[in-house]
Amino acid sequence: MFYFSKNREINDFCNELVNSHLWEYSRRGKYISIKRTIKETTLNLTVPTTPSDPDAALRFRNKYRRLIRQYLIDNNIISA
Repeated sequence: MFYFSKNREINDFCNELVNSHLWEYSRRGKYISIKRTIKETTLNLTVPTTPSDPDAALRFRNKYRRLIRQYLIDNNIISA
């Protein structure tokens, strides 16, 4: 288990993604990002390490869902 965020929900969600072996993490300076490479496309998510917003976990999950949905639309897997 890797420490991603002080928010427990964000930390658990990121660990689930990384433990699925489809996503990998990298630390660049102060920021942690998780990424997934599909064919020639790289999906990047920057993890909020010290969120001050109580809705940060919800916003992070929504950002993840938007990223995946946009990828599926761009590659004509689903229609908008």
